[in-house]
Amino acid sequence: MKNQKKVFLYATATVIGYIMGAGLFGLPYVMQRLGFIPGVFFLTLVTILTLINCLNLIEIMLRTPGAYYFPNLAKIYLGWPGKLLQLISLCVGGLGAILAYYILGGVFLKTNTENLFNLDLPTYVYVLIFIALGIFLIWKGVEDLGRAELIMTGLLIGIIILILMASLGQVNLRNFGNTNLNQFFPAAGVMLFALDSIGSLFIIKQILKKQKKNLAQSVLIAYALVFVLLLFFSFSLIGVYGAAVQQEALIGIGDKLGRFVEITAVGFGFLAVFSSFVVVGASLKNTLICDFKINNKIAWLIAWALPLGLYLAGIDNFIAVISLLGVFFGVFNSILITVLLKKARLKGKRRPEFHVNLPYWLNYLLIGFFIIGFLSQVKSFFS
Repeated sequence: MKNQKKVFLYATATVIGYIMGAGLFGLPYVMQRLGFIPGVFFLTLVTILTLINCLNLIEIMLRTPGAYYFPNLAKIYLGWPGKLLQLISLCVGGLGAILAYYILGGVFLKTNTENLFNLDLPTYVYVLIFIALGIFLIWKGVEDLGRAELIMTGLLIGIIILILMASLGQVNLRNFGNTNLNQFFPAAGVMLFALDSIGSLFIIKQILKKQKKNLAQSVLIAYALVFVLLLFFSFSLIGVYGAAVQQEALIGIGDKLGRFVEITAVGFGFLAVFSSFVVVGASLKNTLICDFKINNKIAWLIAWALPLGLYLAGIDNFIAVISLLGVFFGVFNSILITVLLKKARLKGKRRPEFHVNLPYWLNYLLIGFFIIGFLSQVKSFFS
């Protein structure tokens, strides 16, 4: 029984680790622009919508015998076109996430270099340093992805606790009074990016292979804890800084929370983003090699050079990038999961330990919501 509890806790921690990432740093900015009170409401809404997708996917997995990741699961019910679409989606998502890591990592490195050494160089120089530090590890590969994710999660939780403690007594309630509902879709995109956990579900299915009935419970607990952490992080920074909150959240916090807090938080943030870059870059390289049969050197080059090309072309707005990625995957995953759920309920060869008791038409509303958000963000991105 104790061993089962440990396995369950490990599975829950895995989901938390997968969710906690770069999106955390964009959340205070978009919630402040939207307004904290409506931001809490919409963060709750987006969390629920994301959970519906996750629970639907859990049912699909439980109706399907064997152990599969998303591309091969799509292949079972939709054939090669389904697998190819999912693989392309993974590659687009990986490249987009790496671009976001470049933007964030470069800004964090520049900030602490200026704080510690009073050295002011163009941001792109720091981005190139950030890349140079990571591409060797991507070439060699990451043997223990789980440990890297665990380290990243620990660093991010450390940042949240540090800022929460430093902000005690400095929160100004007047900073929570603004409302601008026109900022809903940009905020929703960032929230979707920050709350994504689809990839972790296939991992925890293997972790809980003897407790499949607990899959949904593990995901629900993970999301509840992440929701609280994200809320505390946003509350602390918005309460102290109000409209002065930066896109990258941690930049400039030293003037009120102290130089030590800024240097430490930005340092932790840099390490967390760097570990994400290496993990996602290595995973993307492996996908290109194994599924697209691309040469090892070319796959390695694509994994870091293509996002760099986008950055140098001027795509360097952190919020715009992660917001567009968030709504893109909201649309793509909702459509794919809805189609797969219908197929799995007709053709699935297992009786699932968990069944989503929601009307099927709700999935179409979910898709419609994400499509509207996606079109809104595409218009904003290119305007």
